[in-house]
Amino acid sequence: MINRITKLLAFAITLSFSNCTPAGSSSMREGPLKKLPNIVKSEIAEMTSACRQVEGKPRTSPDFLLIADINGDKISDYVINPMAFNCIGAESLFSGSAGTNIEIYIGTTDGQARKAFMSTAHDVELDMSTKPARIRMLVEGALCGQKLTSETAHSDYKACWRPVLWSKSKQKLEFAPLSQVDFSDFE
Repeated sequence: MINRITKLLAFAITLSFSNCTPAGSSSMREGPLKKLPNIVKSEIAEMTSACRQVEGKPRTSPDFLLIADINGDKISDYVINPMAFNCIGAESLFSGSAGTNIEIYIGTTDGQARKAFMSTAHDVELDMSTKPARIRMLVEGALCGQKLTSETAHSDYKACWRPVLWSKSKQKLEFAPLSQVDFSDFE
């Protein structure tokens, strides 16, 4: 079973979300909170600003920012899940019926990070029982191997969990082959 692991809430780090409060509590598995890389802080700040610009009230949930070593280098990597960023008053600002853009940042030795993957998905989970942690995304349609036509209604798209794997030779994250897609939650 995949365990959704919450490592930190973005508002609790060095960013100042003056009106941000959590929608849930955080279960911290690593000692003290660590400083976020600038690129991650910037993405969170942009989301907060966009929410406020439409007169929304930004709130995060425990699943908004997930931190784990995804590529096996023993450096924290970061997953931003906009589905868990609640902009009260503008709930669909960052997500809709087609999902949201999940972003994954790979940590670097200088304490920063680089964007390594982005895909539209409905959810993301980390399996922390393995080293490195495994990640999978709830996707649909062609990403599940479904043959789509211009006549295929969105309501007919099939959903699946698809792993995202680190390619050591390419130094990037990519979706696992379709043979690893998991439909068990949707059959």
